[in-house]
Amino acid sequence: ANPSSTPVGQQQRQDSSALGSRNSIFQKQTRPLNKVDYMLSLTRHDVAVNAVAFSPDGLHLATAGDSGNIVIWSVPVHKRGNNNGRHFWSTLAKENELTVRIVSTHCEGIVDISWSSDSKRFAVGTIDSCLLIYEDKNYAANACSPETHQKESEWQKVFRNAEHGAFVQGVAYDPLGVYIASMGSDRTVRVFPRKTPPKSKKKVLRPSNTGGTTGSGTNAMQRTVTPPQDHQRL
Repeated sequence: ANPSSTPVGQQQRQDSSALGSRNSIFQKQTRPLNKVDYMLSLTRHDVAVNAVAFSPDGLHLATAGDSGNIVIWSVPVHKRGNNNGRHFWSTLAKENELTVRIVSTHCEGIVDISWSSDSKRFAVGTIDSCLLIYEDKNYAANACSPETHQKESEWQKVFRNAEHGAFVQGVAYDPLGVYIASMGSDRTVRVFPRKTPPKSKKKVLRPSNTGGTTGSGTNAMQRTVTPPQDHQRL
């Protein structure tokens, strides 16, 4: 479990992976004593929960597990004004105080979750070899009026890759938002650019193939790097 990076007054919230099908939220008290207090349990999952992650802006908590569904627990829009959304968690008393969205992946169990630094997207890895990325379709509208947040978040799938040969055990968003990485139990790491890199105008000198010996010398050190296909780009 990882504590939130944003203090709530003199407190910090922590999320904890569930034992069984419950998520428990704890609150870390830094004054007067350094202790962690239980707040409440979230009970929408009916099977084991494997991954939990707060969004960087503090407005959402994503939880997922063996069912293949993702539950997004969000601060209600009317509680987000004046940048107060992230502080809402310290006052949370009941599960029904949160806005809940259930996102179906149509895949098997989910192992890991990672948010983009702007909280617009999140990536998940599944046990049936998939890397999936979801995006908040109302993000732009809310970003135009951050003090009001008029629309509830709606999550839509924008990317799917199933090229791993086994479980996708880990996913990670680049903090700069340029790359997404996935790691599988097939002992491979795959890195996907979110945007097509600009073509360089710089001339590249390549060694000549004439007069060389196959399998030796300079030519034997060459490696071909194939750029991602169009369907791999976000």
